[in-house]
Amino acid sequence: MKSKAGRRGIVLPDRLFDLLLTHAEQQAKEREFADSDWHGGDWMFTQPNGTPIDPRRDLREWKALLEEAGVREARLHDARRTAATVLLVLGDGGGPARRTAEGAARTVGGGWRGFVDHASLSV
Repeated sequence: MKSKAGRRGIVLPDRLFDLLLTHAEQQAKEREFADSDWHGGDWMFTQPNGTPIDPRRDLREWKALLEEAGVREARLHDARRTAATVLLVLGDGGGPARRTAEGAARTVGGGWRGFVDHASLSV
């Protein structure tokens, strides 16, 4: 759990916001189906019974997904940089991409933005 100082608001693309609302509706159905077996909490993504996702299982599933896709192994955390790059290359110069990129840029320096500018020319 992050401290209050570590929390920040984000802006989501409309499509992602809609997907999250759909997910919340599906989760409400899971909660109803699980009835008394539901373990309540404030989690957005849970196991079907409402308990938090097991990090070890999540990592195994992430690695299996990468292998199935034929993609090199990478940390799940690295996916935020990829998401920011894709949003910026597709023309989202502000909003979610900029906010996602702020964290990524801090870890890789100014060269990352230069890569995005170069990649944009190639699309």
